[in-house]
Amino acid sequence: MKVLMSVFVLFFSAKSFADYEFLKNDGKIEFFAKGWPSLLKINGLGEGAYGHLKETDGYLSGKINFDLKTLKTGIDLRDQHMKEKYLEVEKFPKASLKISSFKLPKKLSGKAKFEGVLDLHGVSKKITGVAKIKTLNGNVALRANFKIKISDYKIKLPSFKGITVAEDVKVEISSDVKRVNSLPKAKTIKSL
Repeated sequence: MKVLMSVFVLFFSAKSFADYEFLKNDGKIEFFAKGWPSLLKINGLGEGAYGHLKETDGYLSGKINFDLKTLKTGIDLRDQHMKEKYLEVEKFPKASLKISSFKLPKKLSGKAKFEGVLDLHGVSKKITGVAKIKTLNGNVALRANFKIKISDYKIKLPSFKGITVAEDVKVEISSDVKRVNSLPKAKTIKSL
């Protein structure tokens, strides 16, 4: 018996898809902290984030990682204390940020808020931040920042010679992001 049926096949639920790849060599991670009671400013710098985010209908999700062993502040002894005593990079060599909500700005240029979970020093905590995105000639540049409280991640407050680092630290991710696997919006196909 022949039955005439219309079947609608929606590829990828009629959504647009793209992946955004982060490569260590295409960016950097920075952190900014202050010392107390002095006005000491500490700026740390490390290799860029790596991993990828997937775009689905204008929203990003996914995970990027940071290699904590690459962080440097410009003073060898401070770097040694930071990595060995406070971040314990031998036990916790990387941090990761799992993005749960990130609506891309129109035309991939502008500011956008994001939410995610930062896994640092064996502790996972929800964070919020702001990203600036700029697209030029098909290339995507991203600069995102968020704040953390050191004690939230069971990290002792760094202290040396009477100067203690303040609890609040600003983290900034800068990266040229490679857009890969772009697919156009899916079409509805009728078959008989």
